[in-house]
Amino acid sequence: MPEIANRMSWFGSALHRLWQRTDMLQIAGFSCLIFIGVMFIYGTGQQIGSSAVEFWGKQLQWVFLGFCCWLLLALLDYRIMMRLSWIFYVICLILLVVVLTHGIKVYGARRWLQFGPMRVQPSEFAKIAVLLLLSRLMVLRGFNINRISHLILAGLVVAIPFLLILKEPDLGSAMILIPITAAVIFISDFKWKYILIGALAIFTLGTTEVLNEYYQVRPILKTYQRERIEVFLHPEKDLKRRGWN
Repeated sequence: MPEIANRMSWFGSALHRLWQRTDMLQIAGFSCLIFIGVMFIYGTGQQIGSSAVEFWGKQLQWVFLGFCCWLLLALLDYRIMMRLSWIFYVICLILLVVVLTHGIKVYGARRWLQFGPMRVQPSEFAKIAVLLLLSRLMVLRGFNINRISHLILAGLVVAIPFLLILKEPDLGSAMILIPITAAVIFISDFKWKYILIGALAIFTLGTTEVLNEYYQVRPILKTYQRERIEVFLHPEKDLKRRGWN
């Protein structure tokens, strides 16, 4: 009994410390985003009908699970997670490889692994793994992001999961790794001249790709990806289906 009481006391103290250092503005922000996301899923389900109507309920279950994970990680010392970042990253790479051969194929894409009643998307965990490992690299003694060799190493950390996710294919999830990487590098004392050079290169490549897709020189985007952009810009073209939301 004394041992249980001590554990409960520790847990209560941890919760009290968590409450004292909790950023309520952050919680309000992600709560608002979660609410909007659930409402969009609910609206889409009403439009499509059939089993999609229940998707928003499943999303609420994931929200609850995500909140539990957030609470657990908030109670842990972040330095423990940083030390385990390499292991977590490698596990995510293995899952990304496995999903390409043993993943569930839906609408021509292999993005999910089935574990009993639970379906898991490894690319979601890969985003966290890349963020943690990049952060770990930046604070290693002797690591300097302004050195070419170190910058290439950071680039490889991102490029490997990026290409694996792109292979599924899941362009949207792969693209999210780019702003994550840019944000970590930006706050890691990266020299402004390199930032400006990188921004100019990205702008040039982006403009070239837009023109390439517009004039259909050597299009990279698949038909359905191009249709999504067109309907986003001109929802009236397909108002009762893709343009509804």
